[in-house]
Amino acid sequence: NRTATERLAGIINSRMIMRENSSLTKIEALLMGGAGLLDIYNSDDYINLLRQEFNHMATKYNITPMSHEEWQFSGMYHNNHPTLRIAQIAACLHENKISIPSITSCITRSDVYNLFSGNASEYWMQQVLATNTFGSITPRIGSFKSDILGINLIVPMIYAYGTYIESQTLVSRAMTLLHNIPAEDNRYTRLWSSHIPTPKSAVESQAFIQLSTVYCEMRRCDDCPLAKLLTYK
Repeated sequence: NRTATERLAGIINSRMIMRENSSLTKIEALLMGGAGLLDIYNSDDYINLLRQEFNHMATKYNITPMSHEEWQFSGMYHNNHPTLRIAQIAACLHENKISIPSITSCITRSDVYNLFSGNASEYWMQQVLATNTFGSITPRIGSFKSDILGINLIVPMIYAYGTYIESQTLVSRAMTLLHNIPAEDNRYTRLWSSHIPTPKSAVESQAFIQLSTVYCEMRRCDDCPLAKLLTYK
């Protein structure tokens, strides 16, 4: 659901979130309504309240919502269900866990994990379970997803903000955090398993991913700065 999530981020911006984040109901209305997901659930008192709130904010902020058909539901790992993920993010935003100060203060893996410690409300947990056959789902973002967010969201934001305000402290902090997060294990990093020792941190796994996508996939072996150092069997 990467494309759909990026669409939602373009529809519901940070200005709207900051104005409405004193109320979890309003944050859920913004995100669920903007995503078009309120249309897939049967009417009850809370859904009707969210629809009412979203209709008001859609006029207030000139929001054109997505269609729920833009989201992929089938074949998803149960804890990646779009409604559950949005409910988790809504909880984090409402509790003011995610902000520039809280992001730029992250130094360790635990800091990132705490940043995403908001729990989806019991209401949305029950809604997701009622429409699917999952054995169980978790109310908060887990450590694996937290690591991915740390590598691909938090570290780049700290580095970019540090560069923007010319703070070497923040630039160094971004690299410290990347060293603190465990290495990724995916199809890109596994390409190197028979040639190079297992990466020890996200700094090394990110380097392998860069080499894999820029050189290996493009068959640019002659240009690869590492290829000349390797002896192939």
